Order: sequence, then structure tokens, then C-alpha cells
Amino acid sequence: MSQGRKRAIEVFPDIRARIHEAGSLGQLWCDLWHRFRQSYEGQPSSSVRIRSIYLYAVWCTKSPSFEVQQAAWMHFYEDVVWFAFQCKEPLYRRVVQDLVLNLGLSEIEALRGTLGYLIDSEQIDKLMADAEEIDYQLRRRSLKRKH
Repeated sequence: MSQGRKRAIEVFPDIRARIHEAGSLGQLWCDLWHRFRQSYEGQPSSSVRIRSIYLYAVWCTKSPSFEVQQAAWMHFYEDVVWFAFQCKEPLYRRVVQDLVLNLGLSEIEALRGTLGYLIDSEQIDKLMADAEEIDYQLRRRSLKRKH
């Protein structure tokens, strides 16, 4: 069993059978992408599921296996921002906020080219400005709680 599948079972024990059934990591990512979208589109919101998918994506991009990295890039990172722009404003902001919460602003900036693969330059500029604004608001709220 590949390291990508082993890690997926650790992160998503509730879908162990689906992980085993997937013919490739790309197919597994298609299933995870479907679950990711469901977490935003009418299904009961699952911040735990969203966070788990981000954590798995980050793990994949740090893997020594090019196949594992490529599956996350092609089946998650390239689509997440495109998906955000398909959503109406309140949901768009929630997707961007989750992006900031789970990746951090510096990682989003580092991933700008990959995240912007399926959108135009004006959209990636908007995303970056919105991510910076959300990051600022989150840091302000955090500081207020400390005082």
C-alpha cells in the first residue's frame, strides 16, 4: 500500500473502504473533492472534514512521491480557488477564510501560481486581497481575545 493511501486511512478512517477501492490517488482525490464541496453546498457543514482534507493536501505536497504530490496539486489545489469563485459572496468568503485558516497567508502567497491555475489574473489578485483582509481580521480578533 502506498504512503499516500496509508496516510489517507489515518486522516479519514471513516472512509477506509473507499480509500481501498480507489484505483488511484487521483480517484481518491476526486472522492475527497466531492466531500469537500458537499461540506459547503447544502450538506451539514463539516469544518472537521474541511480541515482534514486541507491537512491531507498539505501532507501530500510534502511527500517525497511525485505521484502523491501531483494528485493533490491537480485534484485539489488547482480546483479550490476556482470553486470559491463559483460560489455566491457569503460562501466565497467562507471558502477563502477556510483557505487562510488551514494554509496560512504565507502559504497562500507561495501557492499563488498553483491556486491561480484555473482563474484569470484579476481573480487571483482579488483572492490575494481577500485573503490578506481575512488574515488581518482573524489576527485582530485573536488579539482582542488575548486582552
